[in-house]
Amino acid sequence: MNKDLDDLKSRIENLEKRTTDVEKAKSYAGVTQNGKPDDDAITFVVRALPEGKSENIVNKVNAVLKDGLKLKVTVKSAERKKAKQEGRPGIVVAKCASAQDRKAIMAKKKDLKDSRQYKDVMIEYYKSPEQLSQEASLRTLVKAVAKDTLTVRNGKVIPKKSSSSQPNGNS
Repeated sequence: MNKDLDDLKSRIENLEKRTTDVEKAKSYAGVTQNGKPDDDAITFVVRALPEGKSENIVNKVNAVLKDGLKLKVTVKSAERKKAKQEGRPGIVVAKCASAQDRKAIMAKKKDLKDSRQYKDVMIEYYKSPEQLSQEASLRTLVKAVAKDTLTVRNGKVIPKKSSSSQPNGNS
């Protein structure tokens, strides 16, 4: 049993290492061999942006950046994906002009919670379908092996916090 557990732990560590290596290789300064920005380095996701019938999604994202984040950054393209759940707005995948623009957006994204108009809107890093699939596989593996002791957060395996260490509130 211990041998199987050690084998699975080594597989998890190997998957984490390969994920890190792929991310490092893709984001070496956010530029591809032909000198153009790498799409993953300039792309971000906007969640919970209200949906309208005839919306100009690029203008909506630019309004979030200008009014919600107080940035003078504009996106060059944006596309709303179909929602997985009926009645909820789909995610918006947007592309900036440069990696520095995206970095500025990510640095100020916490300010959206203070905005009355955009308090429910969230901005996140873009993850490719391959990364999402790999993270789902990792979660499945961790759940099968050590669901009581380990968990997956942001693509990394970390020890699960025990329920006894959390404050109870009844003191």
